[in-house]
This record gives sequence, structure tokens and C-alpha cells, in this order.
Amino acid sequence: MIAWSRFVIALCIAMFGVAPTVLDAQTVQFRGRVVMVPGGPPFRQMTVRLDRYGVATPNDGGFFVAAIPSSVMSLTIQVETGNPRWTLRYPLSAIAVPRDANHITDIIVGPSIEETLSRDYAASIARLRTGLRNAGAADSQVIAAIEALRREFAERTNVRMEELRSAERSTNERARILPPLSASLETYVIKATNLEIAFRYLLEPSFGSDSAFAQLNRAIVDYNLAYESLRIKRNEFENDVAQAWQNAQIASDLRALFDYALGDINTIDVLPLNEVLPTVSEILTGKLRGAEAQTKRIAVLTRVQMTVTALRARLEELERRKIRVLTALRDL
Repeated sequence: MIAWSRFVIALCIAMFGVAPTVLDAQTVQFRGRVVMVPGGPPFRQMTVRLDRYGVATPNDGGFFVAAIPSSVMSLTIQVETGNPRWTLRYPLSAIAVPRDANHITDIIVGPSIEETLSRDYAASIARLRTGLRNAGAADSQVIAAIEALRREFAERTNVRMEELRSAERSTNERARILPPLSASLETYVIKATNLEIAFRYLLEPSFGSDSAFAQLNRAIVDYNLAYESLRIKRNEFENDVAQAWQNAQIASDLRALFDYALGDINTIDVLPLNEVLPTVSEILTGKLRGAEAQTKRIAVLTRVQMTVTALRARLEELERRKIRVLTALRDL
């Protein structure tokens, strides 16, 4: 076997002038984790390259494992993020391979330098524009000041003028989209919460009180208006966010938030609450009396108690998701 290997090497040198690459027979597992600030591209669309030794795709938590020759002492890592706005920030040079096979090496991914500079520029422009207008500057003065700042920023940072203008347009567009999106989500959460509270505390009095029943109906009407408004605006919000933020993870999180609110919460919890109102009305108006009314009253109270308990838990989860999505949109 040794003689055969030497023959192959000698043949390669004779024919091509180079010796063939001899792979290490033993390998070790290189364990890593991609660490990323919120709002970056999905981990699973990334590719991590460990020199010429291996390629890995991170899981949903950013972790990956790749086999490399045991003889390798150091290597250079590259990350293809699938989004030119996001790039490898650390390590930027060769790193030592850990001797501990269980050690996890952190790989940091973040916005590119050009992206970071463009965002800082866009934020500066927004502050400059607001400050000048509050000071009473004419539109021509505002435009001239912004153009001067744009030229100086481009010269000092070597960021292309078009990239700065693009960042400025993106910032303005995001400023237009975020307030109505935030307001619509907030209104829905408030009206859904009011509905849960109304059924928790007004249902039992509604069997014998016109006033309580009217308040219960009012809570349902208010919720339905908020639901319908959010449902109608949903596609516009999703399209606007996808275009202005250019971030697949944020777009996915917003879509999941809408699905949870308009799908799970409305279908599983709110609609069953609406369905008990005719029975409550029949008992209130005397159409149902005696033992039958009492039996149905107990059944409605039991059913609603279980539903509002589940609804409260879902609304708490909705609030967490809403905060997470809106925070990410503001921070990007």
C-alpha cells in the first residue's frame, strides 16, 4: 500500500508537476454558533465555510457542526448570509482551532460597514430636517443643507451617493409605515383585551340586566371593528414592511403575528364567545324560562369561563409578539 501511494505521487509529479492533496484520515468536529443582532437574515439561508475543509448550514439557533482534518491548527471562516446588507464581522482573520472538541466558537454577523454608515447618515438627515424646520428654515434652505451634508458624508466615508439617497428614502418610508402599523396593532390588542374583560365580568349580569348585555354587545362591536380594520390593512402592511425593511425574518415575524391575531385568537376564542350571545338574549328577554333556562345558563357560563381563560393567555402571548416585532422594526 505504501509503495502504491508513492507510485501515485511520483506519477502525479511526473505528469503535472504537483503532488496530489493527501487528506487527513482522521477528522474532528468543529462546533460553531452564528451570533447575530436582531433583524438579520434567517440562519438557515446562511452558509459557513471553514477554509477548504467544510461547509455547514446553521440551524434555527445559529449552531453548526463541520468535520475538519484533525491536523488543522487554524482556519479562516467565511459566511455567506444571503443578504448583501449583512456580513461577517468576526473573526476577520484566521483563528486557532480549539483543542476541546466540545468548545463552541462564536461567529458574529451584523450589518455591513456600508449599511451601518448609511443608516447613521439617514438618521442624521432626519434629525437635521426636523431641526431646521422647527427653527423656521425655508424648504430651499433645508434642501441645500441636506445636499451639503450628503456630499460631505460621501466624501468622508467613500459610500456612494446613491446608497446614501437610498438609505434616506428607506428611512422616510419606514417613518411613514411604522406609526399606523403600530396604532392598528395596539388598537386590536386593546379591543380584544376589553372583550375578554367584558365576558369575564359582564356575562353573568347580562342574563338579567339590559345595561350589562348592552355593554357586552358594545365590546363585541368595538372588537369587530378593530379586527376588520386590521384584516383589511394586513396585506398593505406586510407588503410595505417587506419593501422598506428588506428583511426576510422581520417580514416572516410580522406575518406570523397577523396569523396569530386574526387567525388563532379570532377563530379559536372570539368567535365562540360571539356564539353564546343569542342564548343570553333569549334568557334575558324571557324566551327561555325555568329549568331549561337554568341549564343553558350554566352551560354558557362554564363554556365562557374556559374560553376567556384561554383568551387571556393568548392575549399575553400576542402582546409579547407585538412588542418583539415593533421593537425590531424600530431598531433596524
